[in-house]
Amino acid sequence: MAGPGRQILVDGWQSLRRGGPNMNTLVSLGALASFGMSTAAMMMPALGWPTFFEEPVMLLAFVLLGRAVEERAKLRATSDMSALLNLVPETARLLSSSQPSADGTSPYFRTVPTSVIEPKDRIIVMPGDRIPVDGVVLSGCSTVDEAAITGEPIPRPKEAGDQVAAGTVNCDGVLTIEVD
Repeated sequence: MAGPGRQILVDGWQSLRRGGPNMNTLVSLGALASFGMSTAAMMMPALGWPTFFEEPVMLLAFVLLGRAVEERAKLRATSDMSALLNLVPETARLLSSSQPSADGTSPYFRTVPTSVIEPKDRIIVMPGDRIPVDGVVLSGCSTVDEAAITGEPIPRPKEAGDQVAAGTVNCDGVLTIEVD
């Protein structure tokens, strides 16, 4: 009880002394009350009280187990969020209406970091590329694999007016997207 549960007991009593009891205070009071009553029952058998030495230990064990499970869940959530952030490409093809291409028929674009893209900017996403930012399809028609975001294994068709999400994969057509 005083080994692994020592941190809970000490924090509970310190919180109580400061006038700000917390969950550790309740656990400490329960464990120490049970242990104290069991000790009194063992020292004075004439009282006829039952002993409960295992309860305070189990209470502390369950609290420590709950904290371990919570910490593991936090670590998994953090790693899942990091994995989602890694899906988003670091660069995008920013469409520029101010300068035509050399042949004059295809749009002019330049590759820029996604951090400089602002709302209302227009980007071009080629087949096989990951979509770098959330937005609305302005032109083009393609299927988009949203499995990394939604878990849906079948790519969904996208056309002008449809929403697209960052980190999804443009499968087979060129899309022009306006950034949200």
